[in-house]
Amino acid sequence: MRSVLAALIGLYQFIVSPAIHCATRLFGMECRCRFEMSCSQFAVTEIKNNRSLRGAVWRIAQRIMLCSPLSKFFPETIVRLQ
Repeated sequence: MRSVLAALIGLYQFIVSPAIHCATRLFGMECRCRFEMSCSQFAVTEIKNNRSLRGAVWRIAQRIMLCSPLSKFFPETIVRLQ
C-alpha cells in the first residue's frame, strides 16, 4: 500500500506539478512552495518513514492545509522530520 501511494505521488510530481507551474506562468502568477521540502516530497518521506499509515496521512493532510489559501486559520503545529 505504501509503495502504491508513493508511486501515485511520484506521478503527481512528474506530470501534474509541472503542468500547474506552466499554467500559472501563462497567467502571470508566481507558483512557489512556501516550504523548503515541497508537500509532495514531504508526503513521500512521511509514507516511507512513519510507522502508522494513518498517522502519515494525517500529517500530510495538515501540511497541505498549511499550503492552502485558508492557511492563516491553521496553526503551524507540524513536527519536523528528524
